[in-house]
Amino acid sequence: MTCFYCGAPDTHFQETERLFGLKHCAMHKAAAIRDCKAYLHTSKAVTMKDAFAHPIVGQLMTLVKELVGFPVLRSSGVYQDGWTLNTNHFAYNTNLVCTDEWMIPVINLKEDTIKHIPISSFKMTHPEFTETIDAAVFCLIDGIYTREYEEVQSLLEMPEEYPEISGIETIEFQGGTARIFVIPQAKEEEEENPS
Repeated sequence: MTCFYCGAPDTHFQETERLFGLKHCAMHKAAAIRDCKAYLHTSKAVTMKDAFAHPIVGQLMTLVKELVGFPVLRSSGVYQDGWTLNTNHFAYNTNLVCTDEWMIPVINLKEDTIKHIPISSFKMTHPEFTETIDAAVFCLIDGIYTREYEEVQSLLEMPEEYPEISGIETIEFQGGTARIFVIPQAKEEEEENPS
């Protein structure tokens, strides 16, 4: 229950999905937001909040949200009516996710059934959305958290700076740079083995 970055006691958190994310203090809020978005980029997921806030993906999400009772293709091969966008379910992840393709969470309230369906499936039932779907999927494939991901990667690539401490030497080991502590020789050993 402490800040991920400095250990300070605090109750703030940044979620990537329900009950999963980073705890942070006020000073590290921006870092937590950045790191959670970089994680979402890596795991190919987008929070519902960020999907609606995005200028292009948000257009599609608004169109889908306005559809109440839309049909969804079931594994039986039959289209079933009564589905709606699942924007806020307590027990299940409501992120957009990419497995083989980008998918959105939907719920059938009559059956209390929850699943993710391909965004592209709306082209079959709502062909008027095709242009909006293509634009949104392009943005999702490109990555709406790319900036945060690249920022974290650049931080990881920065060389670490170490304070100068006597007895520490830098060496090349197995293709990388390492620092080792060199034990100073005692004066008696130096007198016994004059050079």
